[in-house]
Amino acid sequence: LLTNRDHMWFFMILLDNLVLWVHLISAMVLVGGSLFFWLVAIPESYSLQGDEAKRTQFVGRLAKRFGKVVICTFIILIGSGLYNLMRYLGPLGLSAPFPLALSLKLILFSILLLAIFLHNVVYGRRIVRYAREGKIHELQSIRRWSRPVSYANVVLMLLITFLAILLWPADLMNYDNHLRD
Repeated sequence: LLTNRDHMWFFMILLDNLVLWVHLISAMVLVGGSLFFWLVAIPESYSLQGDEAKRTQFVGRLAKRFGKVVICTFIILIGSGLYNLMRYLGPLGLSAPFPLALSLKLILFSILLLAIFLHNVVYGRRIVRYAREGKIHELQSIRRWSRPVSYANVVLMLLITFLAILLWPADLMNYDNHLRD
């Protein structure tokens, strides 16, 4: 027979796995969407239209729509990340490489938030405005600054994803034992 403690244990394991799954799906949407945007959508946009201003406006509309997805995924990632941090930090303790990987991941995530804000709010709006106004020289000038930030964003996402792997040491196998104690 199952006791109340067993039911609680089962519920906690289910909740922990559900939150982790939501966290992973959100990360996949953010990273996968960004890679798709840079590896498929942007290069393909060059073949859609001959007019650079119209092409840039089209990419701007795509970016604005994807930006809404990015905001949602960041909210979910922050919420589920805080939950995961509180749930797993206790049972895992601060055994290596957990603290270093976690610290780097949090620092890089904070930098990513700032870099995406900089790119989308500062550069993105100007790029679309310059394209709409036909200011091609200004458009080319601002792209010299925005492209490195875009590439850095993708690299940061990939580094954060790699660091996430290091957060799951062999100690995690003992996690369910900790819950039962």
